[in-house]
Amino acid sequence: ITIKGKEKDTDILKNICGVLNSKLFTYYIFSIGSSVGVERKQVHDKERLTFPVVIDSRISEKVDEIQEAYIKQKEENSIIEYDEKIKQLEKELDDLIFNCYDISESEIEKNLIDYTINISIPISKPKEQPLPSFAAPPNKNELEDYAKIFMKHFGYRFNGKDNKFFKIEIYESKYFIAMNFKTVSQKPIKPIKFCKDKKIETILKALGDISIKEVSRDLYIQKDIKGFEKDSFYVIKPNERKNWHPAVARLDLNEFMDAIMRAGKEQLMESK
Repeated sequence: ITIKGKEKDTDILKNICGVLNSKLFTYYIFSIGSSVGVERKQVHDKERLTFPVVIDSRISEKVDEIQEAYIKQKEENSIIEYDEKIKQLEKELDDLIFNCYDISESEIEKNLIDYTINISIPISKPKEQPLPSFAAPPNKNELEDYAKIFMKHFGYRFNGKDNKFFKIEIYESKYFIAMNFKTVSQKPIKPIKFCKDKKIETILKALGDISIKEVSRDLYIQKDIKGFEKDSFYVIKPNERKNWHPAVARLDLNEFMDAIMRAGKEQLMESK
């Protein structure tokens, strides 16, 4: 986004330019923009100007650093050397803006923004590659980030109380991933553990086929598989990054908690 104005307003205009080129603004306009899904590159001024801009001299200073890095990159024709530096400066700008808008401490909001930038927006674009990034298999760090949402919620509840601990087992196959959330009587060495089991991989393939539901003759959808056992619950999903994002973990956690609360309410009613 390019901002124009008078020379005396340079710092303010750079501040506005930094905000309007941030991840926060991208998230905002993707959420409320009337052209999303219709004309993805178009943003209406009326919608753009509804965004509340915080004026902070540190933002305009960071914009200066980014502009200088771009100029040096062009002058020295050194793309590789400056690419990483520019990415780091842009990250610092986003972190600064998150701080100015009191988002820096909110993991939930940061998860939503990250999901919009790395999953929702690429999904809305025409496929430019055989395998878009959101459809690629998640790496172990990404799976751990998903699991940590559950561990944070349940971990302290079972942290040795009544000799119970919370543990998460992760099983991977070529097409599907399963996470088994369970309570155990001994403190696990690794609360989040990647497991290998040929039988589980066979089961994943079978359950994955079952999860495919026909909507019409030529349209199919694949639903997540979620369930409960006596001392555990589990989720099985296709092996794609978009299914294992922390923002999705929060939705899945809410779904499990609703089911647990409904079951508890039914047991209470039956006992009366």
